[in-house]
Amino acid sequence: MSSSLPAHVPAWLQAAYTTPRVKVALKALAERENARTKFRAGHIKSARNAAKETGVVQSTAANISSHFHNSDPSNYYSILSGLSQENMQRNRYMDVIPYDRTLVVAKGLGAGTGSEAYLNANWVQEKYGKRWWIASQAPLQNTAYTFLSLLLDDDEYPPESKSHSASQPRTVVQLTQTIESGRRKAHPYFPDIVGQTMIIVSDSPSDPSSPIRKLKVTLLSQEKLPNARCVKSIVEVRPVGAPIPKPTIFTHLLFIAWPDQSVPSPSDRAALFEFVRLVDQVNRSPPVHPRHNTNNNTPDDLDPPIVVGCSAGIGRTGSFIAISSLLRHAGFFTQSSPIASKFFSIQSGNSDNNSSSPLPPFPSSLSDDLVACEIDSLREQRAGMVQRPEQAVLVYEMLVGAYVERRDGMR
Repeated sequence: MSSSLPAHVPAWLQAAYTTPRVKVALKALAERENARTKFRAGHIKSARNAAKETGVVQSTAANISSHFHNSDPSNYYSILSGLSQENMQRNRYMDVIPYDRTLVVAKGLGAGTGSEAYLNANWVQEKYGKRWWIASQAPLQNTAYTFLSLLLDDDEYPPESKSHSASQPRTVVQLTQTIESGRRKAHPYFPDIVGQTMIIVSDSPSDPSSPIRKLKVTLLSQEKLPNARCVKSIVEVRPVGAPIPKPTIFTHLLFIAWPDQSVPSPSDRAALFEFVRLVDQVNRSPPVHPRHNTNNNTPDDLDPPIVVGCSAGIGRTGSFIAISSLLRHAGFFTQSSPIASKFFSIQSGNSDNNSSSPLPPFPSSLSDDLVACEIDSLREQRAGMVQRPEQAVLVYEMLVGAYVERRDGMR
């Protein structure tokens, strides 16, 4: 970290990217996340006490919604859905539970109510770049069906936005390898050989409201993009047994150079920058393949939400969203993004979507630090985002590096 950055680096970043200022920012961010953790713990305790008194465990979406909208300020950070008995086994890590307030509910394929509709994922919007994301843990064997159903659903929308146009995700970003350090970090949900097919079966029993219980998943094409340390795959998902088994194709982008609970090495930072730009570019157009004459997305679906995840869906995932937001806001992508058009109005002047948060405002002394403000905003929407201090520092470093590279490229 240096206090002598080139003059073309914005003044706010020059002021923020010093060792003393970064330490202050990290301390403030940690204190606020600790406060959220205490609110969550307090809410869980009060909910359990209420359940003992009434004999009713609030686990349905309607009950949870009414519960965290009552007068107790800690209810803002409710995580009851992920802690319900039917959903606990669908969490990869027991200490990473999504907020009910921004919970992603999988509605595709007649997912219905109960455990199958639950996914450990949250709707997250960039504070500065404004793009919407679905931040998710990596699928488990018993959540792969539900995860894929997100990509088959053309009626996905962030919370409290049902009056606005829905959208269908078509890009999945994966920031973890399937196996890392000998441990499984993600369950595979499409084949690894082009042309092969696998069947994904729902783990929930069949019922009249959910007649479609299997998905046929085919890897249509795959290529390696060395400059972005990426494997790009085009995948087809087709419901089995549907009256009209309309297929969906999506693009899967795997970044292979980001270790778990760490950051990419300095030699891979340029590749990460290229990968961020690639994700933005790919999502602007529906995936195409010779087997499909038409795509599955509507013509006005110019830039739908992107599904992004690592193992837990918080550390690498949050860092990637923060980097993407700040680079977008700074104009590092080739064109301005139309993303805000679909859902932006639901925030209506409240870009953090946290008007009811019991936390005090972010410290005014750090209000000009866009990196710290972005991270704090993401943590309001999904717990633990940008999990480690070195990942927060990475966000600063990537932004500084982008400005330096931009100037060097102009010479």
